[in-house]
Amino acid sequence: VVGVDATDATPAVLRFAFEHASRHALALRVVLCWRREPLTELAWRPASPPPQAERWLAESLAGWREQYPEVAVRGEIVRDQAAAGLVGAAQDQRLLVVGARGRHSLAGTLLGSVSQAVLHHATCPVAVVPVSAHD
Repeated sequence: VVGVDATDATPAVLRFAFEHASRHALALRVVLCWRREPLTELAWRPASPPPQAERWLAESLAGWREQYPEVAVRGEIVRDQAAAGLVGAAQDQRLLVVGARGRHSLAGTLLGSVSQAVLHHATCPVAVVPVSAHD
């Protein structure tokens, strides 16, 4: 399982995940977490992810599918907060891949809140891919 978001970290995280899946002949589940805002709980707001989220996920995977045709890949939008959604999606899986944009020199702040949370709560191994501003 690989967690993605619409940030500059996504290409590096997908590169790592596709290379790992290819090397180990594994299928890949690409998860984008989407959480509705509290106001969307009202009936007049849509309950499903916005169409641009599904479009972004499909477009983000297109080139990787061409580059790694041997990897069976499935994109999925999970309706949950990022850390909880990724931990749930990774249950009974071999590996969870997430990105971290370390910007500070203090060791405790090198990982973001999502990567820290999945490291503490995932029931499978976690690969945290460091992403620099140059990636």
